[in-house]
Formats: sequence, structure tokens, C-alpha cells
Amino acid sequence: MTDTIWAPKLAETRRPKYLALTDAIRAAVEDGSLAAESRLPTVRALAHRLGITPGTVSRAYGLLTDEGVLRAEVGRGTFVAPANRRIAEPPYILTESSAGQVNLSTSLVPDVGQAAAIRACQEELLEGGSDLLTYPTRGDDLATIQAFLRWLGDIDVGPAWAEDVVLCGGAQHGVTMALQTLSRGARSVVFTEELAYPGFRNAAGLVGADVVGVPMDGDGLMPDALEVLCRRHGPAILCTSAEGHNPTTIRTPPERRARIVEIARAHDMHIVDDDSFSVGRQSFPGYRALAPERGWHVASMSKSVSPALRFGGLIAPKGYGPRATSTAQQQFFGLPRPAVDLCRRLMESGRADAIRDGVRRVTAERVRIARDALDGHDVLSRDTVPFVWVKMPRGWRASTFARAAERRGILVKPADLFALVDGRAPNAVRLSLNGPMGEPTFRTALETLAGLLKEPPGEVEV
Repeated sequence: MTDTIWAPKLAETRRPKYLALTDAIRAAVEDGSLAAESRLPTVRALAHRLGITPGTVSRAYGLLTDEGVLRAEVGRGTFVAPANRRIAEPPYILTESSAGQVNLSTSLVPDVGQAAAIRACQEELLEGGSDLLTYPTRGDDLATIQAFLRWLGDIDVGPAWAEDVVLCGGAQHGVTMALQTLSRGARSVVFTEELAYPGFRNAAGLVGADVVGVPMDGDGLMPDALEVLCRRHGPAILCTSAEGHNPTTIRTPPERRARIVEIARAHDMHIVDDDSFSVGRQSFPGYRALAPERGWHVASMSKSVSPALRFGGLIAPKGYGPRATSTAQQQFFGLPRPAVDLCRRLMESGRADAIRDGVRRVTAERVRIARDALDGHDVLSRDTVPFVWVKMPRGWRASTFARAAERRGILVKPADLFALVDGRAPNAVRLSLNGPMGEPTFRTALETLAGLLKEPPGEVEV
């Protein structure tokens, strides 16, 4: 292993600096200028040499680490990965924590008895028997779809019938199916908030769509800016989360939803509303209720029952159900029948409701604990959303704070992971609260982070 004083020359380009740096490092690795196991300069040192911000370097290092070109070791630095590992280890979307780490990066669910409830349903299904020798069909799903619509309960998605619903393997799958259904024609642009759930851009990438960020304010995406983009790009798809924006927790108020629907109708825009993060009872109608001819609603059990089930539903606009069903059947014929039967039993038995109620109680309590622990800091939170958005105090940068937290055994998610490729990231981090950890561990982690926020590094990164 050797240290390197390598510093690239960033070509004049309109691309963001972090992408230009990413290209330069990747090229140096490919031509041998950076040999395998070479240790790259520290974030701060390379930033100083190139006259750019440490956040720019950190973002480039992070992208190349995800690709497997680089590898990062906590406390040791960033290294060029061996050539035989660069293809063998593709980027993985979810953050995996190591033993002893507290994962406040990935949004999970607390343990409220899911294992016992799922086990009981499995035993009941074994007693009843099931046809496991044929492919799943649309008819097999109808009873589960009816149970799913009843389970949504107080979520206002407008009138919805079985023919409008396609079962999917979680919300990310539902979003992807909606984009695949809509992108068969001229819709090659996806709008989303300038700070957004990365799954939206991943889904857009799968269908070859361009992602365009819409400026935000305290009530969510800004209608006037959205309308300008609609005029510029023509028919498009808006991906959003009206009830619980990820990562800021913002809930779009009803007046703004109505204005966005007006714009959608004027410019033939469809709206895909990912409702997976809100575990509370909704107060306002969703986009599908407000615009049943162009509103898509995506819901899943991942944040309210268990992400292990990989179960959800895509509710299409009126008349689009058959098209969405065709998309699903061309992909995978149908969800595995044992999984569908299990989720139906969870819903019909009332166990899914009981679990969701438990998750709601724990979510509200953990949000309260987080507010108390982080009192005095700039924090956005809502009782029904399982994460909080923490704006950094003077002296901290989000990427530096995330690394400092990781050295203390706590994983958090900095804002730049939510920024679009050509977007700007605010100086903030998201803390997910609902991981399956005990309350003492949870409280200790928050106290550690609160102490860290009060002690910024001696040298402020600029």
C-alpha cells in the first residue's frame, strides 16, 4: 500500500465539479496512474490542492466507492480497490451496518411483534393448503387486492377498484412500474423535488428518463417553478411524496396540492405519489383522489409492517389499470403466491393493523425522544414520519459530521445523498429513528450525536 500525492487537472466542463473529479479519478485508475491499493489524498488535502470544497471531493469519493473503484476504511482513508473487486462488488442501494454500529441511516421498522404474527399466519396457511404447482394469475390476486384496499383505510386515494390495483414487490417496485407504464410514449422526463428520495432517480434511470429537479420551499415543491419546467419539457411525470417528503418530513398542504393538480392538467403531467414513508392517519386527500385521471398512488408494508415482506400496491388512474397490469405481467408474471397469501392473511386477520398501530406508537415516541435529545438544534420532524431532518450548526458540514458520527459507531445519511446529479445539497443530515434497536441504545446514540453537534471541528471546512 502506498500513499499518493496525485492531484488531477480538472478539465473545463459544464459538468458539476464532483462529476469532473469522478471522471478524472476513474481515468487515472484505468490508465494506471493510480495503482491498486494506493491511498488517495484526504478529502481536505485534495480539496485544498484543487481549490474546491471538501464536500465536492467527498461526493466524488463516495460515488466511486459505490461503484467499487475505490474502497474506504474508517480511520485509515480511501484506497484504490483491487481490479478483481471492481466488477465483483457492484453498488448496493441499502446501507448495511456492521456489528456494534447503530444504523440511523436506513429507514426500517421497530420490533412490535412482527415475527410472532407472521409465524402465526404461516402456520394457518399450512393448515389450509394452497395450489403451488401453477403460475400466479391475476385472478389469484383479487382477494388480496380487496384486502389491501380495505387495509389502506383512512388514506384518501379516491374511488379505487380491483382493476385499478397491481400488487408489487414494495414501493420502489411500484414507482418503477408506474414509470415503465407511462414512458412507453413521449414521456421521457421525470420531475421530482431538487432534494429527493434516491429511488426516484434510480427508477427513472431504469426507463431511460431524464430527471429534472424542482425547487422547494417549506411547503414542498414550488408550483411556479414546476409550471416553468412543464412549459420547457412538455408532457412529463412528477414523482413526489406528499404526506412525508424524504428526507425533510415536509407535508404538502392541500392548497398547494390543488395548484399542482391544476398544472398537471394544463400540461398533461402524471403524478406518482409514493406514500410509503407516512405511517400516520392522513388528513388531506392524495393526488389520486384530487386527479383520478392522472394520479398514481404507491403504498407498501415496508415502513408500517416489515420491509422483509416486499409487498405493496400500485393504484393506477382510472383506465390505466390494464396497462399497469400488462407492465407487471411482462416483468414477472405475478408476485409469488406464498408471499401474496401470507400478506392477505396478515391483513384479513387484523394482525397487519395491530402491527401498524404499534409502529405508529413507537414512531411518535421516538420522534419525541429525538426532539428532546436534539433540543436547541434546527430539526424538522413530524410525529407520523420515521425520521428527522437535522440542519448543521455553524462549523459542521454534513459529510464531515457523517464521518465523525461513523467513527463513533453511528450511521447517518448526509444531504448530498438525496441531491440530484446536478443539484445542490443543503447542509443537513437525515436520522432514521425506527430501526429494531432497544430504547437505551437509541437514546445513547442520539445523546452522542447531540454532543457531537455542539463540538464542531477546530478547523471549519470551507
